[in-house]
Amino acid sequence: MRIGYDLGVVGVTVLFLIIGIQVLLSTRKQRVLGYVMPTLFLILGGSNLYKSLYVYNPYPTMKEGMLMTFGLLGFGISAVTLAVCRVIEKRSR
Repeated sequence: MRIGYDLGVVGVTVLFLIIGIQVLLSTRKQRVLGYVMPTLFLILGGSNLYKSLYVYNPYPTMKEGMLMTFGLLGFGISAVTLAVCRVIEKRSR
């Protein structure tokens, strides 16, 4: 089995998918849509963080931690992509 290779392919695919969608949303005329995706990722990570802090779970799993990690990584990637798109847009004027 090549689990590491398959995981890497899925990771790179998701990375390009997040970057591609963020570029499409932030370069249109409705620039407000570019702020939606980082906000959704931040809500995903934050809601799982607060859920694990305030809701008692006697049998914890890795689900909340994985969703928090995905939310924070997605937020970071989409926020950096948004900033790069804004800088390129301002320099091209």
